[in-house]
Amino acid sequence: GRVPGLVMQNRHNYAQDLQVSSRGFGARASFGTRGVRLVQDGIPLTMPDGQGQTALFDLDAARRVEVLRGPFAALYGNSSGGVVNVFTDDGPRAPTVEASGWAGSFDAWRTALRAGGALGDWRTRLDASRFMTDGYREHSAARRDQANARFRREGEDGASLTLLANALDQPDTQDPLGLTQAQLDADRRQAGTNALRFDTRKSVRHSQGGLAYERPLSAQDTLRVRGYGGTRQVMQFLAFSGAAPTSSGGVVDLDRSFGGGSVQWIRKGELGTGAYTLTLGADYDTMQERRRGFVNDFGRAGALRRDEDDTVTSADQYAIGEWRFAPRWTLSGGVRRSSVRFRAQDAFITAQNPDDSGAVRYARTSPVAGLAYALTDAVNVYVAAGRGFETPTLAELAYRPDGQPGLNFALQAARSTNYEAGVKLVLGDAARATLAVFRSDVRDEIVSGPQLQPGRNTFVNAGRTRRDGVELAVQGALGGGFSALAAWTWLDAAFRDLVTPGGANLDGNRLPG
Repeated sequence: GRVPGLVMQNRHNYAQDLQVSSRGFGARASFGTRGVRLVQDGIPLTMPDGQGQTALFDLDAARRVEVLRGPFAALYGNSSGGVVNVFTDDGPRAPTVEASGWAGSFDAWRTALRAGGALGDWRTRLDASRFMTDGYREHSAARRDQANARFRREGEDGASLTLLANALDQPDTQDPLGLTQAQLDADRRQAGTNALRFDTRKSVRHSQGGLAYERPLSAQDTLRVRGYGGTRQVMQFLAFSGAAPTSSGGVVDLDRSFGGGSVQWIRKGELGTGAYTLTLGADYDTMQERRRGFVNDFGRAGALRRDEDDTVTSADQYAIGEWRFAPRWTLSGGVRRSSVRFRAQDAFITAQNPDDSGAVRYARTSPVAGLAYALTDAVNVYVAAGRGFETPTLAELAYRPDGQPGLNFALQAARSTNYEAGVKLVLGDAARATLAVFRSDVRDEIVSGPQLQPGRNTFVNAGRTRRDGVELAVQGALGGGFSALAAWTWLDAAFRDLVTPGGANLDGNRLPG
């Protein structure tokens, strides 16, 4: 929340996780995070289709968090309206053990244990935690167990190898659902409609591992290689039965495996009168999931209503550079080519439920450029512009708004053109400030469509939208160990071209969220 332009919506519902939006991107996410890319120690926590979860972050061991907004975020690929990048520490050199805990209202408590030290040439860090609560509202109890491990080794030749492992276990997290205004006025602590009747809840088990290898090839060249893989199982009970022959069921059973890798070559040198940095890279990410749906028999899984195998692959290539071509001028830029492919193979085919198999591919080239000028040693001004894109997620492709069978492959990827200008100031020895103005024009914005039956949320493209905004951030030391910061954002996000299927003209209406 200290970063201007970034909005964290805490739903206070552990079955839905936080919603993160950056300059309006990601505000449509009904659960988890969409449109904003999540990364930890170089390993993506966002799947190739653009869906991510902030619960996977290891914030106990975070050394710093970097947030990237504006045109240059597009260089991270699909669904990069913004980027949140968490870097964890390497662990202590001396053997260390630390325990912590807290307790509060509604039987909420958390315990955590951290340990670390040096094992030969390796610096290690291990941490585990458990959080539990009965919840403020009826039917909102949750338990969350997390464990993380990091091992890092640095060689005398400058090469380094880092191994990472993360696990999350969140069984039977109760979902109290949302409330209407009338329900909120009557009893804000009650569960939503049908939450108790269908025992709405969600179980998640997620584990993944990764490695990062970095090696200097020369005084100018460096090679970086990363790889990761993992599994995720989700069982969710929704607030309806899903018993109709064409329904996908009221129970979601998802079993996913995922993985990927990247390679980067970085060169630093002199060109003309100034220094430059050039990065060439390629990423490949994939996920395969078995998705099944069952009738929700009042809190128990009943008859099968959905059975399909879904695959998403993403292949990207990019070049990023920065060049100080004159004493006070810096030119930055890059280009990224992204190709994302979705494929569904339907195994539940009946007379009432025809074959929903199909495939679709989205591809886009995203160029970005920026120019910075140092007015003085303490004042920099800059301008930047670029293009980005965002594909639908698997959940948004699930159903067609016309009610016909098959996935919604007519849904297009959103394409954005982003502009930004600003000034960065150093104020004295221990303070700094930034001011930015920006505009984002988006074509084919992905928005909610008609809900044809309970549980079948559909999505459509909205023509054109525009986001205009101003951001201001100031931070500095007050002395005596104290510091202060302030962040202010003004954002105007509205439809510029949207007519609903029913003929209503929504031009000028604010974007939801």
